[in-house]
Amino acid sequence: MNKLHCLNIFLVTLAVCFFKEGKSEERPNILFILTDDQSQIDVGAYGHPVLKTPNIDQLGKEGMRFNNAFTSTAMCVPSRSSLFTGLHPMRHGAHPNHSNIKEGVVGIGKYLDSLGYQVGIIGKIHVKPISAFGFDLHKELLDYAWDSKLTKEEIQIAMDSLAASGNPFVLFVCIANPHTPWPGDWKGDINQISLPPYLLDIPITRETVSNYYAHVEFADRKVGEVISVAKDLGLYEDLMVFFSSDHGAVFPHGKYNLYDAGIKVPFIVRWPGKITAGSKNEALIQFVDVLPTLIDIAGDEPNGYLDGKSILPLLFNEKQAIHKYIYATSSKDRTKTDYPIKAVRSKRYKYIINTEHQEVYTSWITDTDSTMRKKNPAKYHRQFGYWPVWKERSETDRTANFLVDAYLNRPKAEFYDLQNDPYELENLIHSAELNEVKEEMKKKLEEWMIDQKDIHYSKGLFARD
Repeated sequence: MNKLHCLNIFLVTLAVCFFKEGKSEERPNILFILTDDQSQIDVGAYGHPVLKTPNIDQLGKEGMRFNNAFTSTAMCVPSRSSLFTGLHPMRHGAHPNHSNIKEGVVGIGKYLDSLGYQVGIIGKIHVKPISAFGFDLHKELLDYAWDSKLTKEEIQIAMDSLAASGNPFVLFVCIANPHTPWPGDWKGDINQISLPPYLLDIPITRETVSNYYAHVEFADRKVGEVISVAKDLGLYEDLMVFFSSDHGAVFPHGKYNLYDAGIKVPFIVRWPGKITAGSKNEALIQFVDVLPTLIDIAGDEPNGYLDGKSILPLLFNEKQAIHKYIYATSSKDRTKTDYPIKAVRSKRYKYIINTEHQEVYTSWITDTDSTMRKKNPAKYHRQFGYWPVWKERSETDRTANFLVDAYLNRPKAEFYDLQNDPYELENLIHSAELNEVKEEMKKKLEEWMIDQKDIHYSKGLFARD
């Protein structure tokens, strides 16, 4: 071992000791609240006209709201794995839902422990193997009465335990709502629901959306409980709080897809005395930016191995942007949704490639012969009962036919002008006027897939649209 290497080890060790012994009081305790399957548009702070989310909205008033925040994929395990590794799904390995990260991939706890932070997670954890992520505290609190196990008492025990260590901490509280099933009923008026144009506006669709709304509002109440615990423990005044969702709601255009309803998430950061309260930020950010940001806050420089960048310069208004493009991928969910999709997005445009476009797209939504439908028709109806009605309507109704066909049968490539078409319904892939922009983004997506060693990449994939 040479002298320079010995010196580096000594300096790293000295820095770690310095952080643990002398700097913890100068760095914030951090709370990261994550909901499940909630699109960005479904939050009052983001302008939703009828949903009541007062606790999330209050965080927006106290912090900075990011309007262009994206997850790496619209499925639970790959998205959370990106959040906790700083890597996109192909690099961390858990690109199919419910799969493990690759052996040797380093998780968040292992990065932050060395910098003097304790890292805990409770609620719906949904990454594996849990040992690879290096959490100092972890407790799965998941049940299908959604969040009944994630009590204030459990949250307090976890937060108090981390705070008692004497070191600064990061606690992830992962709320299971508004993921299906949706047993609760919404107290609002379904006639006041304003459906996006990618959802067929018929009574059963409104009824299903209202079931989802009931659980968005339940999730908000749980957010309020988490904040209440922090206040009761005397930690809230200086607490840095992140709020986000793992990806969008399970509707057509949402979960499993790379349209904005699937990958665009609410993202709010509160840090008293550091971030301007009630501010908004239009910069593109991604889930892979979270770990580099936490490393930056802990006092170290994020390494070049990670896919993301620290957003601290955005929080402190030192920069207007850190990314020109964000990237996303979708793979498979067990026996469903085995339909690889890749996307690159700028502020205004999105380019999507469907690598197996010759196949009919399927998902849990489209599987009307599912076991769940046969064994529990009432539960199926509350979640996906609108889809068979859409299909029947599509035989005689032009709008229904367009929406059903667009969901099931996709072209090789899609290109959208998000400024003029925010719901991504008009494919401009053959627009000569936008050819230069399209070609640049197509090139960027191909380069990204190669860099990620994407298993769905082939040399001919980008040959023609």
